Amino acid sequence: MEILPNEILLHIFSYLEWFDMLTSFWSLNIRFNSLVCSIFSINDNRLNSGLLITHGLSYNKCCSILFPLILNSSPLSSSIQRIHFDGSNSIASDLCYEWLFNDKKLLCFPNLKSLVLGQCGSIKPIVQSLSYLVQNQLDELTLTFNKHIPKLRCFSLKTFINNDSNIIYLKWLLNNINYVEKLQLQLRSDKLIETSRQNILKSFIDASFIRQYCLPDTISNLIYFDFYICSECQLSFNDVEKITNSFKIHSFFIDHQWTNVKCLFDPIMSCQHLFSSLNNTSQISDNFM
Repeated sequence: MEILPNEILLHIFSYLEWFDMLTSFWSLNIRFNSLVCSIFSINDNRLNSGLLITHGLSYNKCCSILFPLILNSSPLSSSIQRIHFDGSNSIASDLCYEWLFNDKKLLCFPNLKSLVLGQCGSIKPIVQSLSYLVQNQLDELTLTFNKHIPKLRCFSLKTFINNDSNIIYLKWLLNNINYVEKLQLQLRSDKLIETSRQNILKSFIDASFIRQYCLPDTISNLIYFDFYICSECQLSFNDVEKITNSFKIHSFFIDHQWTNVKCLFDPIMSCQHLFSSLNNTSQISDNFM
């Protein structure tokens, strides 16, 4: 086979199942390794559970041979940029999904840019890995969950907000978890006033802003709401007082008895610090800043 041109070998590989291709040709030499990686490029650099099941790969083959081979081969794992897994295809697919996302195996794909997980049985195996991936790697993340899983009771989010689209996405996310009992938000935004295209994030943050953009539209079970927001802006002494008072006169915050909100302004850093609890003052010196 060494005398065959690459085009012919790639054509041959296209007829092989992933399992057979990888176990037969990977690690033979640099040339064959490159050809195998090219197959991933042809398939949009995608590891797809549907493809694995369609090609007849059993759970045992995937988890005992195929996945370890990929994870232990740096060039191979580095070539994968997209992982699309759907746990609804079969029991084998669901088991493969559980195996792949245990023990932070997701972090073994340094160039992963797109992660699509359908019909997730549980978020527990992937939640720790997601925190790193969202901050450092992913351009696309899609999660859908089985309708029969128990709903979340608590949700905590710590993130940067730098434009209107971030706020719109945050609002969409909050509206999809409007059944939680406990909500915690830590948000930071930079240089919003200087961005002429901003319509939402163009001034200081007060009670109306929090109610409109930092809470679900419909609230049914929420008992505890804790937030800390740092935004770069310019405030006068009167502005700080208005912001604090806005929570004391807003009907929503009065009804929920969430009026004891504090506002501080740092004139050196030109930052507004808005927090719902004195416990949040520690965030000012946190690495998050």
